[in-house]
Amino acid sequence: MNPKETWPLYEKLAQAIQEGLVASCHDCSEGGLGVALAEMAFGGGAGIWIDLRKVPMAWVLSKEGRTDKVLFSESNGRFVVEVVPSAERKFSALMKGLNVGPVGEVQTTKTWSLNVLESAWRGGLNP
Repeated sequence: MNPKETWPLYEKLAQAIQEGLVASCHDCSEGGLGVALAEMAFGGGAGIWIDLRKVPMAWVLSKEGRTDKVLFSESNGRFVVEVVPSAERKFSALMKGLNVGPVGEVQTTKTWSLNVLESAWRGGLNP
């Protein structure tokens, strides 16, 4: 992405962090959205529910309707931000006009063991 296009996002995100609106934040540069979400889940010990159709620019990343492009496209200028629940309105107001939006939420109920998922992630594609 063009740094001139992403600069306003960086400025507003830095402001949101300084104001305590952000619980956690992860870039999508190594492994894309899917890896960023997994690493955040492992780090926080919680699950994540996400609607890939709501990912900003998902239609550009996946012109063929392939969710793998949405999940694993690596690029700078893209972040997953966990917003402090009581600060959602203030965060949204601060980000107004930027290509951001809510795509999911933290889940406290577990359907898969995070330990099993993290082991698979760390082990890679070993048989």
